[in-house]
Amino acid sequence: MPGLWRRAHRLILLACALAGLPLHSGPLSQRPQLVLDPGFHTAAITRLAVSRDAARILSTCNDKTARLFDPEGRLVQVLRVPRDAGHEGKLNAAALTADGAWAAVGGWTGVDAEKTASVYLFETGSGRLTGRISGLPGVVTALAFPHAGSNPAHLAIALGSGGLRIVDCQRGAEIFSDSGYAERCLAAEWDAEGRALVTVSWDGILRLYQAESGGYAKRVEQRLQGGQRPCTLSLAGSETGGGLLIAVGFVDRVAVDLYRFAEGALASLAGPDCSGLGSDPFQAVAFIRDANDSLWLVAGGMFRYGREHVLVAWPDGGRGQRRLLRTGSHSTIMDIRPVPGGGGLVASYEPRLLRFDGEWQIRFAHDPVINDFRDMQGGLSVSDDGMVVGYAVIRNGRAALHVTKIVDHRIMGKTDL
Repeated sequence: MPGLWRRAHRLILLACALAGLPLHSGPLSQRPQLVLDPGFHTAAITRLAVSRDAARILSTCNDKTARLFDPEGRLVQVLRVPRDAGHEGKLNAAALTADGAWAAVGGWTGVDAEKTASVYLFETGSGRLTGRISGLPGVVTALAFPHAGSNPAHLAIALGSGGLRIVDCQRGAEIFSDSGYAERCLAAEWDAEGRALVTVSWDGILRLYQAESGGYAKRVEQRLQGGQRPCTLSLAGSETGGGLLIAVGFVDRVAVDLYRFAEGALASLAGPDCSGLGSDPFQAVAFIRDANDSLWLVAGGMFRYGREHVLVAWPDGGRGQRRLLRTGSHSTIMDIRPVPGGGGLVASYEPRLLRFDGEWQIRFAHDPVINDFRDMQGGLSVSDDGMVVGYAVIRNGRAALHVTKIVDHRIMGKTDL
């Protein structure tokens, strides 16, 4: 496998050139855009990705950046895509190669300039934008590289319209497509062997594809039971390793569908107990291993306990008695990712990013660096001379009065009361 990776790395620059030029063409604004960078994301974190050895963590965000972190949450690189006013540059999707050497990001990327979408490819060691995959018919909603198998550079691209594409980044060529989606495809995941790819779409259908000589073939197309608007999925295991477990979450119903794919057939399993959890759906689900290598099903989203958005975790792969796990987040959980070796990552809308270990203890957490003006208490207040401005913000779920003093039109100090 190391030799295969070295070969992939030698060829990927050529692939990038074949897939598209590094720089955009079209009517993107050529004016420099001044961007403040406070050291962390400033809008909703949309997706996470992690390398096979957990040495690299990638997050994408509506602030039009992607950020790379090391295992302890220290910032390594900020990846910036071509951007413009409005939605252009907002990122919905993230993928890392198994060794973490290459990143792919996409979203509302190229849509305003060229009326088609692009996926941007980065070398993570330098943060350099090396190329793009262009001409995609819809907004990019999900990306995934396989972390095992003989095709480490096969990138699955899920689209808001136009279904699914698989691009071989070694050859710079599209090797498979399925445009037979009646609605947007919002999630795509590879199995543990890198041979099977699963997607879910808002047409209410789960699709499973398998590698075959020279390409891929669709093996399963099955209507989901839990809802009509699936938005997230997670896989555990593989067909040849005792069966592939599939979990699917929905935005239109508080439910998680469970399936097992084995011996060429997909079977529905009893889902986890979601009774009494109210009406707030799960935007993210993940199979997580604990410190004892036991498999848990973990879900989160709009569901709250009090003011805190917590995780719901079921042992035995979703069949055991549930428990609630605190996150410290006070906004929607957007993504959950398992970390090799145990534990996982959680991203929220605030934005907030945290990692917990196999003992369910928080290993690191990045709190928001921006103010939360939701449910602002008391509005905006200004002193008679205009030199003091006061406003209320929500911090850690509590209202706080923030006072800013202005001297000669410059902000000189801040006080929290």
